Amino acid sequence: SIGGRGRKVLGMPVFAWGVAAAMTIAAIGGVLFVQDVRTGPMRGDFNIAVARFTAVDEKGTPQVTDESLNLADSVYQRIDSELQALNEQGFGFEVRAPEMTGTISGETKDARGESAERLAQDIQADVVIFGALSEQAFTPEFFIHKRKDHFQNAEELTGQFELGSAIMRSKLVAGSITSNMQLRKAMAERINALVQFVIGLSWYASHHFEQAQKAFNHALAIEGWKDSDGKEVLHLFVANTAGKLKDLDTASRVFQHVMELNPQYARGLLGAAEVGYLQASGGCKPASANAEGLRRAADRYRQALAAELQPAMSNVDAKAALGLGRVYACLSQALIDDLWREAEAAFRQVTDAYQAGNQAIRA
Repeated sequence: SIGGRGRKVLGMPVFAWGVAAAMTIAAIGGVLFVQDVRTGPMRGDFNIAVARFTAVDEKGTPQVTDESLNLADSVYQRIDSELQALNEQGFGFEVRAPEMTGTISGETKDARGESAERLAQDIQADVVIFGALSEQAFTPEFFIHKRKDHFQNAEELTGQFELGSAIMRSKLVAGSITSNMQLRKAMAERINALVQFVIGLSWYASHHFEQAQKAFNHALAIEGWKDSDGKEVLHLFVANTAGKLKDLDTASRVFQHVMELNPQYARGLLGAAEVGYLQASGGCKPASANAEGLRRAADRYRQALAAELQPAMSNVDAKAALGLGRVYACLSQALIDDLWREAEAAFRQVTDAYQAGNQAIRA
């Protein structure tokens, strides 16, 4: 196994890897203070790092506890076991354990996204999995890093995502055996989908979109995770992959479903707008451009700008501006409207953001 197996200390496996690393552990009142570990870069064809989960106290301060570490380790063990079987078939997954990955810091989603991005860059991870545990719920999150030639021309799929809505814990006392069993059962269902999702991402990164679509659809078919529990992120990837396969009808239908599940999800609105633009542009020729469809796409881009849910690192402003610029230019080129000035202003917004240091929007 790439991850390896080993003995347990405070519920964590200790691995005899040939990697220089040091870790100090102390337990005080059930809270673990663990010296952060940073190892060298990962070397798999597709790299998944599972970070130490954090527990949020009543003041909202994140900390590492025995319970959060054990939950992270159970996620790692499941993913590593499933992907190891694929490695034996010739895949090149590397999975890094929580104590070798470290902790994603930050008290806000944006701060955690920035922390996950720095970690992904440092260790060359394609996906970083992390999460926050409170007395009421557990919120699993992940970050997709555009590494090397991975996810080129698919920047809209990189960045920070939540793996569905928060998993609500039992009303029993937090930390009880029953509560923990219920939480682990719910997590197991998400992990089953996550494994297939990661497989789909690896295919997507290597531009094998048909295989990616099969894996994403497999993830969708796994029972135990309802659409109403924040499953729009999986539908988002299904829709985007359909677009890559030039199946715009399917992409449009699935993006519509994403918007029905969460009308305030900016990524879903951006995807629907892009597909709508492609369907309506008609080469931006007067005889074939669809004015109504183009204007509907512009409305979708504007809705994305105003959406309540704009995930960290998603660059909604720049992406919507680019989309609006393309729509305005197409309407003008097709002699439907005279919006050249609006198109120029929208494109300038994108170039200004890039020149101001936002390298993430570079195509």
